Amino acid sequence: LFQFDFSVFIKFAFLIFENNKAEILSMDDIDLPQFCISSKCTVTDKNWMLKITKLKMKSVYLSKEGFIHENDDDDDDEKKEEKEKQTGEEKRKLVELSSIRISSMRTDPNKSYGEYCIEIACEDSTNWSEWKRFSEFERLCNKLKLIGIEPESHAMFPSKSWLYKSNNESLMKSRKNILNEYIKNVLKQYNKNRDNDDTLQAFHDFVNYFINHRM
Repeated sequence: LFQFDFSVFIKFAFLIFENNKAEILSMDDIDLPQFCISSKCTVTDKNWMLKITKLKMKSVYLSKEGFIHENDDDDDDEKKEEKEKQTGEEKRKLVELSSIRISSMRTDPNKSYGEYCIEIACEDSTNWSEWKRFSEFERLCNKLKLIGIEPESHAMFPSKSWLYKSNNESLMKSRKNILNEYIKNVLKQYNKNRDNDDTLQAFHDFVNYFINHRM
């Protein structure tokens, strides 16, 4: 250990103590170098250096009950940071999306796709609109499937068309109606699931909630 600085040596010693509590506590005297090279030392993990770097320097002393750590300022700072983080997350709690509907469509002759304007309304009366491509609705559908949210048989997601381009006016009108029925159906399930798991945010991400919703 001669090439290590003192703090690393202390960390290494602590790791040895942690892995050999019973053996060390039963000793009257401890010859650390001798103990390290003996068969009694069980620190043989090849990743011990990684473990050492993760150890934090604290006041430690031995007692019959085992190793006791004294609280220090770092602990207080960490607890304070964690508390502030949790408070921030609580303040940013997602408001329920009460409705999402496609109100209009648009096409651009210079683009090979069309876009749908969705109007979003939140439970707290916040409203905004977004333009979305059909491929974005597909991605939303796949994300919802991954968390077990699928539409009922009367509100299935529209299938791909092999006859028309995605900016075809007739196709877009048909998709608009089907998508509205689909969104209405799965949004209801999504909100219900969020009652039990408020970490779900697939729909909120889809409508760019964090950009558009006022605090």
